[in-house]
Amino acid sequence: MNSEKRELWTQIAQCAVSFGLGAPAYLWVPPDNPFERLLAALIAGFGGLWLLTFLWVWLRHGWKAARSLTMSPGG
Repeated sequence: MNSEKRELWTQIAQCAVSFGLGAPAYLWVPPDNPFERLLAALIAGFGGLWLLTFLWVWLRHGWKAARSLTMSPGG
C-alpha cells in the first residue's frame, strides 16, 4: 500500500475514533444548551484521541517517547 493511501486510511480511523468518543459525550450532556453538548463532544473526542495515542506510544516506544508527545504539527 502506498504512503498516501495509508495516510488517508489513518486519518479516517482517527476521525472514526474521535467520533466514537465524542458522540456518547454529546448524548450524555443534557440538551439545555447546545454549545455545552458540542464542547463536551469536542473535548471527549480530541482528548480521548490524544490519550489513546499517548497510551499507544507508551506501550510501543516507552515512557520517554510518550512524555515527549506533542500535538503541534512541527513535532
